[in-house]
Amino acid sequence: MRLPSTRWTARGGLLLLLGTVWPAAAQEVDVARLPPAAEITVGFDRDIRPIFESACYRCHSGERPRSRYSLADRESAVRGGAVGVAIIPGDSERSPLIHYVARLVEGMEMPPSSRDEPLSPEQVALLRAWIDQGAAYEGTGGEASAPPMKLVSTLSFQWFSVRGNEAKFRETVGRPDGFAGGIQDFEWDQALGDDRKVTVAGRVLPGLEDYEIALAYERTDVGFVRGGYTQYRRWFDGVGGYYAPFGVGAYELDADSLHVDTRRAWFELGLDRPDLPRITVGYEYLVREGERSTLQWGMVVDPATFDARAIYPAAKQVNECR
Repeated sequence: MRLPSTRWTARGGLLLLLGTVWPAAAQEVDVARLPPAAEITVGFDRDIRPIFESACYRCHSGERPRSRYSLADRESAVRGGAVGVAIIPGDSERSPLIHYVARLVEGMEMPPSSRDEPLSPEQVALLRAWIDQGAAYEGTGGEASAPPMKLVSTLSFQWFSVRGNEAKFRETVGRPDGFAGGIQDFEWDQALGDDRKVTVAGRVLPGLEDYEIALAYERTDVGFVRGGYTQYRRWFDGVGGYYAPFGVGAYELDADSLHVDTRRAWFELGLDRPDLPRITVGYEYLVREGERSTLQWGMVVDPATFDARAIYPAAKQVNECR
């Protein structure tokens, strides 16, 4: 028996900061080339969020946003990232975000010209009006509104009828014959504020003895706590060989008992501060137990001729943990 292991990892991004920040930040910007701000009262969910979703969130949201700059909430958007402040509420003309999306700064065009279409003048005008009006995220008095709860699930139902060696079918296909089904996968996300989120995901397939549950609590610019449990089963063929002169059918072990269940529990704690390397501490426990067929058959002797053949199936117990 081996004791559970503990993992430590660390990663930093200093080279990216030094290599990309200062050259772009030092460039002169011709603000006369900017389209004028839209002359409407801008709503974030109606006018701005669609622009961010189509052109910005892919790189500037999530756990590790590019250049450490996230547009997922107002606090992060106004605070800025590795390049510095991007939004100056009330002053779109001086806001670097507008300079980037208007493609006035060489090397800092957003979205990158090689990947996506540039924003239209009308979209830039909406962003300018949004910033001039305070860069509010609707929903909580100018702060970012919490994303709605998301629940996604997929159901799965299967049925197989097998003629012949059912045990071999189970071993090869990885599932028993007959009916099986359940929840193939599910995911539930719930925001607990502008910078905190809880996620629960997994699957439940009773007929296949396949289960998984994963939980995560994440806080932007602080860290995360994650853990989970997984269980699945592997079946084995318990049918032996066949020798015609003996005049008997193939020997077979109890097919239902020939399986090995694998169970894994894990936990990890992460520190993810913008000013520090990312540090993760993990713990994992793995158990495998059951009964499986062996690769060698035992001898069977014909009582009439004393002829011996290795055709009798054998099995062995499995009990491992680490």
